[in-house]
Amino acid sequence: MDYLVPAWHKQLVDWAYSTPEIQFDDTVSHMKVFQHHQRRVGLVIMDYLPQLTTQLSQIALAPDKIFSLFDYLQDVKGFENQVVDYLDFDWPDGAIFDYTNFRLFVVVKGKVYAKITFDTQSKIHSIAYFKDGNIDRRLLMDSRGFISSEEHEGVETYFSPSGVWRFKRNKETDHVIINNSVFPFCRHSEYAHMQDLLIEVMQEQFLSELKSTDNLIVTLDDHMSIPIDIYQKYHPIYSISHWHQYSGQLPDKITSKVVFDSQELLQRFNYISNGEVIPLFQSQFKLGHSQRLSQQRIAIFAENMSHDELAEMLEQLYPRLIANPLDEAVHIFAYSIEKSSMANQVIRELHQKHSGEFILSMNEIDPGENQIEKEDIPPLLSIKVKRLTSTAEVLRALDKIRTLIIWNKNDQFMEIAGISVGIPIIQNFESIEVMDHKNGIVCDEISNISEFVSYYLDSLKHWNESLVHNVKVMNHYSEDNIFAKWQAILERKVQK
Repeated sequence: MDYLVPAWHKQLVDWAYSTPEIQFDDTVSHMKVFQHHQRRVGLVIMDYLPQLTTQLSQIALAPDKIFSLFDYLQDVKGFENQVVDYLDFDWPDGAIFDYTNFRLFVVVKGKVYAKITFDTQSKIHSIAYFKDGNIDRRLLMDSRGFISSEEHEGVETYFSPSGVWRFKRNKETDHVIINNSVFPFCRHSEYAHMQDLLIEVMQEQFLSELKSTDNLIVTLDDHMSIPIDIYQKYHPIYSISHWHQYSGQLPDKITSKVVFDSQELLQRFNYISNGEVIPLFQSQFKLGHSQRLSQQRIAIFAENMSHDELAEMLEQLYPRLIANPLDEAVHIFAYSIEKSSMANQVIRELHQKHSGEFILSMNEIDPGENQIEKEDIPPLLSIKVKRLTSTAEVLRALDKIRTLIIWNKNDQFMEIAGISVGIPIIQNFESIEVMDHKNGIVCDEISNISEFVSYYLDSLKHWNESLVHNVKVMNHYSEDNIFAKWQAILERKVQK
């Protein structure tokens, strides 16, 4: 069994306040590669994640086995999922239920008595009880259908599915008290810190049960529940990626293999000799369809750009657009709301700066001006902004793009996605994936961007040469090649 220890620390939040956003995770990538090659995979959950089943459903993961420290502590075993209805709770006589789009308020005698929040699958996420207008206590539900914990007066109480409290934690001091009235499930009745309890359970209930044929793959980050030295004697494989910051040092004379998601990250730990680079993102072998369009679309990935940089870049591309309004377009991509809003602002400023020279929509033409001649209508430019919230959406967005501009910082997923659809990439930094004047160009200055866009858009020869090189890169980043690297690591570990 390949056991993966992810760096999953965040619980599901009230989805009314959350916005869709693109997320990457090394454990998810590793698990999908392993399962696609018929390896059995287990997840080892260190953190308190009462909505884990909902989270796994959202990312379409189905591990063969799950060991959760908190499931052990809360005695969750053999529990059949059940549906909990808000009417299953005891409410005061005369309670009125006020339904809103995102949550349910319980009103008693004209005052809010409780607020019930639901998750994205319409299961009860949490219930907050009010006193004198403020939250007095809060229940957190397990997505499998039971009250998981209660927070009241600075104390967190954790329950079994049958409703028996198992342990309590003081939020201020981190002191933990064990319920001695239930069957002993840990060594002591009190712990100075929660981590002390978690380490004990991890060592005695999981690590000690590992077989010699099992593999343990641990993601390192700055918020690990279990210190790295606890794993050492079990010869784990460590995973370090850009998506989980790890600013610590690796142990001296480390013998474990360390897998990095990029060469740049490996170089930060150049004092170790057993590092291996295995990319998280596999090429999709889904070449785009930009060659089928008469319009050539230039994409700008603006997530790591400033307002002024994007404004200057659009200004450099503006002469091309105004000269070829039907044949060329600019699509600006971003992951975050902040950057997509910035892009829209930059477009508005460009429109104001060149007022009367172009329009962005036919709605700008006053329908009352019946006498306006067609030749007097300014050219309609296609400059669009799209916020990308999933990996599938990225590939769809790039499908009809002719060339991609990435600025300031390497985004490995965006690079691999661009390579997967076969388009040249222009960027102002060096990377292993993009070779200068082969499948892209390293452009030092924004003032040169129009020249290098012309290099690919005005010459089918250069664009085809880039496509040929991209296919070679795709072979290197294929899932089979990535799994072959993993297989070599896993087999060497078994031989030891």
